[in-house]
Amino acid sequence: MVKISYRPWEQIIIHEIIEETPQALYSMLVQQMLASGAAGMTPTINWVDGVVLIISALPDTPEVIKDKLNGILHYSAVTFARVPSYQHVTPVTVNNNTYQIRLHKIENNDNFIELAKLLKGRKKEA
Repeated sequence: MVKISYRPWEQIIIHEIIEETPQALYSMLVQQMLASGAAGMTPTINWVDGVVLIISALPDTPEVIKDKLNGILHYSAVTFARVPSYQHVTPVTVNNNTYQIRLHKIENNDNFIELAKLLKGRKKEA
């Protein structure tokens, strides 16, 4: 019989944290969508406990894979904005065009909940 194990991440290392305004973050998301040629798509961003966030992982080099196998996850960057209230869809205007951003509400991922606490606890930069 097969043995099944569950080993959650022991540590998440974030190498850079970038705070943006919601408008700036949503605009970046729309511009990425347009640049990729997916103009008809609705961009989606994760929302958890008062923040929206985009996570960029480090590439899977041998060192990063070794850390992953040992329970350590590396995020190259986490870009976030404070959005206290959840809305399923929120409009954003980019270059005089209005786009809809879909917020994906994450309520059951302990790692993202802890990450949101860390981000919300950071002092806002001037």
